[in-house]
Amino acid sequence: MHCFMIGPGGQVGVVPLEVGHPLGLWEEGWGAYEGPASAGRPQAVLVPYRAPRGPATALVVGGGQEVRVNRKRVLGRLQVLADRDMVEGEGFTLWFGAVSPPRPVEVPVGKESRCLCGDMVPGGSRAVECGCGGLFHPECWEGEATCPLCERPTAYNQPWPWVPEGFPQ
Repeated sequence: MHCFMIGPGGQVGVVPLEVGHPLGLWEEGWGAYEGPASAGRPQAVLVPYRAPRGPATALVVGGGQEVRVNRKRVLGRLQVLADRDMVEGEGFTLWFGAVSPPRPVEVPVGKESRCLCGDMVPGGSRAVECGCGGLFHPECWEGEATCPLCERPTAYNQPWPWVPEGFPQ
């Protein structure tokens, strides 16, 4: 998962989203959200989490803030984002991408996962994470042309599956 971001003063970036690492959206820009101890009160927070069908991201809107998803004001304070949703707030626009290219990762200790070969991918080891959230041993991943779970191409040099129209490259 990732966001294509345009922030204050034209600040531009593609920001990866990881489960357990919320992203705060302030008028001044974006960055890691550490909870109420974070500097200032964000307009909204993106909270990546593991859902039964794979990774997902919730948008939590700060009290009294106006944030829009696909040009409609978020009613209440919580909305689960879908692939290609556009989120707008004071000073920022982002496009959420639920599908990211595969990337090498280090598996957190205590977050072991079973690879399709049947063996465990132990915490603290290197693995490949597909955009669908599947974790694989590097040697299992490199032997496949597509992800066995979602059928996306396995090459690391794949372009983003989608880029917002007009997004600065």
